[in-house]
Amino acid sequence: MGNRKDEKGKRFEFLISRIDESLENGYYVEAMAITYALFEERTYRVLDRLNVSYRSRDKLHACLEKLKKAIEDRTISVLTKNIDLSDFIDLLDNELLNSNLISDIQSWRNKRNNVVHDMAKMTIDYNSLRETCENGRNLFRTYSAIIMRIKKKVDD
Repeated sequence: MGNRKDEKGKRFEFLISRIDESLENGYYVEAMAITYALFEERTYRVLDRLNVSYRSRDKLHACLEKLKKAIEDRTISVLTKNIDLSDFIDLLDNELLNSNLISDIQSWRNKRNNVVHDMAKMTIDYNSLRETCENGRNLFRTYSAIIMRIKKKVDD
C-alpha cells in the first residue's frame, strides 16, 4: 500500500512540474489537460474520503456539484479527528463554498472545455490562454492544499 502512495505521489509531482514546464514552453492545451486530470483525481479522492457517492463515469463538473450539494445539505458522515462533524462541515463550507473555490474551478473548467471542444472548429489564439492556464494551476494548488488539510481531519 505504501508503495502505491509513493508512486502516486511521484506521478503527481511529475505532473505538477509538467504543468509549469508546459506553461514555460507555451503548451497551454497540455497544461490545461494535466490540470483538469489532477482536479478530477483530487475530487474523486475527496469524495471517497467524505463518503459522498458518485458514478465512476462522472466527470469533474458532476463530482464538484455532488461535493457542493453534500456540504450544503450537510449530508457528510465521516469520523473526524480533533474536530466535531458540524465544525468539520463548516470548515468545508468556508474553504470550498464561501471562498468561491468550487465556483472558480467550475468557471476555469468551462474555459478549458471551450478551448478543447472548439479547437478543431475555430482558430484559437493560444497565447491568450496563458492566463487561463496560470489561473487553473493556482486554483489547483489552493484546492490541493485544502484537500490535504481535509484528509488530515478525517479518519482513514
